[in-house]
Amino acid sequence: MRRRQAPGWDRVHEAAAQHGIELTAVRQTDTHILYEAAGRHLVLPRGDLPAAVADEVIAALEAGA
Repeated sequence: MRRRQAPGWDRVHEAAAQHGIELTAVRQTDTHILYEAAGRHLVLPRGDLPAAVADEVIAALEAGA
């Protein structure tokens, strides 16, 4: 899967990398992607990731690290 280039996605990928967490795309639709990360499933929208959503995802990744 190609890495997202939007700033929100960059923050999520950087936070995951800092905690040694790999984000793996499991399934996709036209509007969302299901990721597996550290034993959790995350359903995230395609395209730009709003800052508030990125903050929640990062907090969830950090809580599970």
